Amino acid sequence: MKKILFLSILALAAAFTVSCNKENIEGEGIPTDGEAVLFAAPSVINASSASTKTTLDGTSILWAEGDAITLFGENGAPVEYTLVSGAGTKSGQFENQAVAGQVTAYAVYPATENTLADSKVAVTVAAAQNYVADGFPTDYPMAAVTENGTDFTFENLATVLRLQLKGDATVASVTVRTLGENEYIAGAAAIDFTSGTPVLAASAEGAASAVTLDCGDGVALSAENETVFNLILIPGEYSGFEVTVTDANGAETVRTTGALELLAGTVKGFEAALDIYSTPQGWNLTGSFNDMNWGNDWIDLKQSDVFFIFKGLEIPEGGEFKIRYGSGEWYGCSSESANKNTAVRLDGGSNISVVAGTYDLYFDQMPHCVFIMDEGETPSFGIVGDFNNWGADGDDVKLTMDDEGIFVAKNVTFVAGAFKIRAYNDSDWAYSIGSASTVEIDSAISVLNDRSSSNITAIAGTYDVYFDLSQMKVWVMTPGQVPAE
Repeated sequence: MKKILFLSILALAAAFTVSCNKENIEGEGIPTDGEAVLFAAPSVINASSASTKTTLDGTSILWAEGDAITLFGENGAPVEYTLVSGAGTKSGQFENQAVAGQVTAYAVYPATENTLADSKVAVTVAAAQNYVADGFPTDYPMAAVTENGTDFTFENLATVLRLQLKGDATVASVTVRTLGENEYIAGAAAIDFTSGTPVLAASAEGAASAVTLDCGDGVALSAENETVFNLILIPGEYSGFEVTVTDANGAETVRTTGALELLAGTVKGFEAALDIYSTPQGWNLTGSFNDMNWGNDWIDLKQSDVFFIFKGLEIPEGGEFKIRYGSGEWYGCSSESANKNTAVRLDGGSNISVVAGTYDLYFDQMPHCVFIMDEGETPSFGIVGDFNNWGADGDDVKLTMDDEGIFVAKNVTFVAGAFKIRAYNDSDWAYSIGSASTVEIDSAISVLNDRSSSNITAIAGTYDVYFDLSQMKVWVMTPGQVPAE
């Protein structure tokens, strides 16, 4: 028990933002094939694990020197029993020589000095926990009920939240924080025996919304294999969690989950490991924004079907940034400032600056172009050509991105002539997308993303136009028809 709760938790799978598999933890206290004897002269008290526990792969649960549990007398006063033999084994003997023949109804682990009142006893689930390799970071709360005063069956009351980390960083700490108001996962709690089955719940006062796992001198991660970090949390239904991993250099990686239900006596894990690197790995940006330290701090861009994305780019007055791949060359823009809500073509030039505000950033690695969009807006492209005076005075016919990442404009009227696709209202023509071919109706044409690309020849008529940036293809479709048809 306690610090000798060896737990190799395997075969847990679930989406990071949604649900996950659950497995009961084998009898924390007494395993299913063992028995502990608790005796206070002259009576003997037996404690065993519940028969409903599911054995986890690699689990070995042993009693440790100094283990203690608390039994409660008829007046609710706590009586502590300590291990006298059986350390390092599945069976132990517990003794309290100061109490003889007292009738008891409830027992809890770890031992407590708190009194049982109204069938409840106050306990604490630590908000500051210590990392234990392949095991629990702190004492795991359990409780037991007896009908005859001598036989106890312990139940697991908390949830183990299992995080898998990969990378090249050395982890100093992991913090899990609830996203919902008045949602608590640690701190002051109570074990309630009212229903006859013990239940652990957060208390109204003194509960905590966050748990921090202290990794001591640091836990070095592997880029090939996941390292498991277990935290003990109070069960309940939660809106979601913010997970912050701090490395030995003080850099933080923050991820959030969706809603989760944590059940007592279960392990909840996530299918995908979190990548924690002390050196940049993919496309990333740094600069004077979001309290960043130029060059030393960076933010990874997350890849979607079309773009690499970062949402919530907080640019202060005079703030600037650049983009790079890994630790390689930095990409900026040739001008001193960029227009928002349209494309900026990047090179090895100046820092990228934009008027102060909060933006969503979309980066396309193929032509090294970035959209700095107002928060909540998505990139858009426009059709320009002979039919609208080549986009003069903002005359682009706008294509907007649908749920599949395809850019669409409906009921576009072409006259005989030429057209191109570019970023919407992009006077610099950062995206200049064309092809030296005549497009056939209801079929695709491959296009090039280059300022010098040729115009696309259009056939007169009214059509729905589809543009797939990921495939660099354009469709001119009969209205109502879609490329898949």
